[in-house]
Amino acid sequence: MALLGIIVVGLLVYLGGVVYALKKDEFWGIWARWKGRKMAPGVPRIGDLPVDFTLRDLNGNEVTLSKVVKEHKVVIIDFFATWCPPCRTGVGYLHKLQRAYGDLGLKVLIIDIGKDAYAVKSFFLAGRYSLTILLDENEDVAGMYGVAGIPRTIFITKKGIVEDHVGLMRYSVLESTLRQYL
Repeated sequence: MALLGIIVVGLLVYLGGVVYALKKDEFWGIWARWKGRKMAPGVPRIGDLPVDFTLRDLNGNEVTLSKVVKEHKVVIIDFFATWCPPCRTGVGYLHKLQRAYGDLGLKVLIIDIGKDAYAVKSFFLAGRYSLTILLDENEDVAGMYGVAGIPRTIFITKKGIVEDHVGLMRYSVLESTLRQYL
């Protein structure tokens, strides 16, 4: 029995080392391909310029990332789904952040993955959020950014991508990260 325990622990340590050896973006890229999501050949990483895209907002207006980046000091992109509890919590934090720092140059873009406009609009109207909500119904932009886990929060400045986080970020962490770049 002790030998079996040693073997299991050894295997877990080995697998942990393999995952640790992979860069975070490579790990998520492998995960996304396994799940069948379309992946762009050059998924942007920290230090890279963001991949430009144009999506429609809930009112049908086109929003282009490069134009938003030119007009603001910091842009936060948050990949989101209405069925995801951590995403729903994170939207409240991002709404609060936008209200507190919007006048200082922050713009938050929420990108909903895979839902139609009606379902997304219902969620955001009920929450009374004043954020720019973009629809990625075919998951093309999610594929360009290698999104495999949500929420996925990306901080962009005029220099490029400066932060990239998968999972819920507490408000205090969002705020302290933002303050570094304003």
